[in-house]
Amino acid sequence: MNLSTATTELQARGASYLSSARCVIMLNDAKNTFEDFWDWPWLEESITGSAPLTIADLKQILYVIDADQEILLDGTTALSVVMNESLSSTGTQNPRMWYLDGEDTLSVYPENTTNDLQVRYFRFSPELTGTDTPLIPTRYHNLWVDLAMVNVYEDSDDAQAAAALRADCQQRLGQLVVHYETRNRQNQPSQQITGGGDW
Repeated sequence: MNLSTATTELQARGASYLSSARCVIMLNDAKNTFEDFWDWPWLEESITGSAPLTIADLKQILYVIDADQEILLDGTTALSVVMNESLSSTGTQNPRMWYLDGEDTLSVYPENTTNDLQVRYFRFSPELTGTDTPLIPTRYHNLWVDLAMVNVYEDSDDAQAAAALRADCQQRLGQLVVHYETRNRQNQPSQQITGGGDW
C-alpha cells in the first residue's frame, strides 16, 4: 500500500473531513510510531567509508568493523575520549574505538582518516510523499493505517475510540516484537524477550 492508497483508505474509514495533506501528516506520524516501537530488521542498513563518516539517516549503531585490521571496534562517547585521551592524536595509528560526534557523524579514536570502516546501523526511514511506499512490510500496512486512525480519532476528539484502537495496536506491535525476537530457532531457549516500546 503506497501513501496515496493509504490516504484514500484513511479517508474512507472516517477521515473524509481531513485534507489529503493532513492525512499524509498523520500517516507519516504513524509510520514513525511503528518504526520507533522496536529495532525492526527492515530498518537495518550498512555503509562503508573512512572516518569521519557522515550517516544522514542514522538512528542507532549496531557495530563498527575496521576492515583494514579486521577487528570490531569498541563503542564509546566523545566525552569519554576527551576525558581519557587527547583528541589531537593523529597519524597512522589504527583506531580502537568509535563514537558519535554530533547527530550523524561517526568518528574513531585514535583519529584515523584512512582505514576502511564497515558500519551496520538502524536508520530513520524517509518521510513519505506522493506514491511512496513505506519500508514496513506489506503484510503490516493495515496496522500502519490503524496507527494513523488513532491520530484521526484524537483529532476528532473521540478519546474513547482512540484509546481502544491504541491498545489494540500496542498489543499487535508487541506480538510482532515477539515474532521477530524469536526468528532464530536454533538458540531459542537462551534468548531473552525484551518486548517493544510504548507510546
